[in-house]
Amino acid sequence: MASHGEITQGNQLFISIRKGKEWPAKVFDVRIHYDESIKDIKEAVCSKLGIPLEKLQLFHHKKEVTQAYDARTLNEMELHTGFALQGWDLSEPPHYWPRVKEGPHGLELDC
Repeated sequence: MASHGEITQGNQLFISIRKGKEWPAKVFDVRIHYDESIKDIKEAVCSKLGIPLEKLQLFHHKKEVTQAYDARTLNEMELHTGFALQGWDLSEPPHYWPRVKEGPHGLELDC
């Protein structure tokens, strides 16, 4: 969160990341503009976590955000300030909660 007098830019998206069986999830924010891509979000998250891009798994509206979404912008995905993404740091085998199941278009949160 910005302190008094600090200038921040971009839309504030909240990210909750789980790793293995660690609890609670790490929750933080990233600042991204509407014309930036999903890949830009992933890179910002990886930068904050200090993990490689291939070790990040994100979900939006219960569906996995795969590489097929990487070129889409926040505007195209209808991601706005205050929206949240769930994810997993795959540097350890994930303990999915909520459960994850295979859907018609890939992995989905089962909740």
